[in-house]
Formats: sequence, C-alpha cells, structure tokens
Amino acid sequence: MAATFCCGFECGKENPHWLFGDPATCTFSSSTSRSGSRSLRFNTTTIISTATRSGALPNSSMLVMRAYIKFDSLPSADVALMIQRGGSGDGGIWFKSSDSKLYCAG
Repeated sequence: MAATFCCGFECGKENPHWLFGDPATCTFSSSTSRSGSRSLRFNTTTIISTATRSGALPNSSMLVMRAYIKFDSLPSADVALMIQRGGSGDGGIWFKSSDSKLYCAG
C-alpha cells in the first residue's frame, strides 16, 4: 500500500499541509523534535488548539495515524489529541485526566 499523505511537521509551514485553529496557539519548534528538524508544539492552558490536515482525505476505507506525544505538563481536563472526523463518528487518541492515560476510541 502506498502512502498518500505523510507529514511530520519538518517543513515548518502551516500551508499547504495544515490549518491551525482560531486562536492558533500551536507553533513549529526546532528545539524539540523526535527525528526531523521540527515538531508541532501546542501552547495551551484553557484554550482548545487544533491543527487540521488541509485538503481532502484520500478515498480509502483505511486510515493510519501515528504520533509521538510529549507533555510538559499534563492537561487538567479530558482532551482529544489527534482525531479523524468521519461519517460514523470520530476516531483517534484522547487523554483522560482522571487516570492520566491515553485512549484510542472511535
């Protein structure tokens, strides 16, 4: 199977890959990265911040997402970290503050 979209934020450009939410509290960081030259950092306190893939998703019944997540401090509320919105619901990775664990759900 060939990949149709791969981006690890190395380019450091919001467009053409990403749309940042309003207010845009995420920035590209060159000081913290896993394997590339940049990462995406969300600087939030009580504000919801999003980075959404720009453009249409491929016409496929399979979607694979992978992320490396590092918390400087844990969120104080349940939060969706990485989601894919779909016709039958949302799937992705959520953080649950009551037990400080990550969950996959769909």
